[in-house]
Amino acid sequence: MRILYLSSATDTLGNHNHKFLKALVDNGYDTHLVSYHPLPIAKNIQEIKGLKIYHFPPKIIKKPFYFNRIFHFKRLLRSIKPDIIHSGNLFNESFLAALSQFHPVLVMPFGSDILIYPQKYKIFKSINKFIFLKVDWVTCDAEFVKKRIIADYKFDRDKITVFPWGIELDLFNSNIISNDIRKKLGWEDNIVLIMNRHFEPVYDHDTLINSFRLSIKNNHNLRLLLVGDGSGRNRIEKLIIEYELKNYINMTGKVSRKKMVELLNASDIYISTSKSDGTSVSLLEAMACKKPVIVSNIPVNREWIKNNENGFLVNVGDERMFSDSIIKLSKNMMLQKSMGEKNRRIALEKADWKVNFKKLQGIYNILKNLN
Repeated sequence: MRILYLSSATDTLGNHNHKFLKALVDNGYDTHLVSYHPLPIAKNIQEIKGLKIYHFPPKIIKKPFYFNRIFHFKRLLRSIKPDIIHSGNLFNESFLAALSQFHPVLVMPFGSDILIYPQKYKIFKSINKFIFLKVDWVTCDAEFVKKRIIADYKFDRDKITVFPWGIELDLFNSNIISNDIRKKLGWEDNIVLIMNRHFEPVYDHDTLINSFRLSIKNNHNLRLLLVGDGSGRNRIEKLIIEYELKNYINMTGKVSRKKMVELLNASDIYISTSKSDGTSVSLLEAMACKKPVIVSNIPVNREWIKNNENGFLVNVGDERMFSDSIIKLSKNMMLQKSMGEKNRRIALEKADWKVNFKKLQGIYNILKNLN
């Protein structure tokens, strides 16, 4: 089966796209990645043996809105002759796929293209309406996202498949340990929190820093690892200096998948202050590594976390409530352990990428028969 996978495939989503593309190639699909994004294709994706890559960065218009590439894309379709188009982000890739009038098309919303931007900007909601009129199937990673698609766009519920993207459980587990991380930082006897979301407004690092600042006043033994990069990183660095928190916080920048596992296992508690999310792969990775979690009380997180059972759910932007949860969990080692063990069991049951990938294959088989 020949799959045209339409996605930006840049570093920002490199790990997510890598997971899909590598699984497709490894399972014998004739896989063609097409990207019109201005940024380079992620290195780990370029290294997938057997993947055919077509990258056409715009020469004039530098924004990644793809509607002006439609004639080029149609010519490419005639050349590749795919059985299925599998597209990512709605406003860009899936809009282009819908405009092409090709069938069948499977679209894969990432979360914010359903939950955030259409609520803020009418143009995005109009684009989404057009997309859902034209495409054949939708896969999303959370029941809440499915409900919003049905409610906002009247898409056929029987043509929406929900499954979390899942994680590689053989990689993300508590067995990969690097004691050097805490030793090098001088944090061997501290309670270490970790947040590994991009430095973008939706992940609300301001609330995290302010909550951590409050927590330090109560428990000087706390430390924080901030993993990743993004447009807001410099501003957060300045905030850390202003609040005199440099001795308590370490910013790692981007890291490899293996290094991410080591950092998770060098930490005691996972935290995310996100304002909105689909099913967070970062959260699932932490759960698979037996981490107790403190996360925002948003609908998708409630599909994975039960408050006071396997983590704490905290109101969005509530610095005091985040701080209280940090202090409570940091001082209770038994609670940390029991929550972590529950989270590993949940990850094994619901977040196994190898199992969830079979659901994607089932969708492909349905779509192939529609062609």
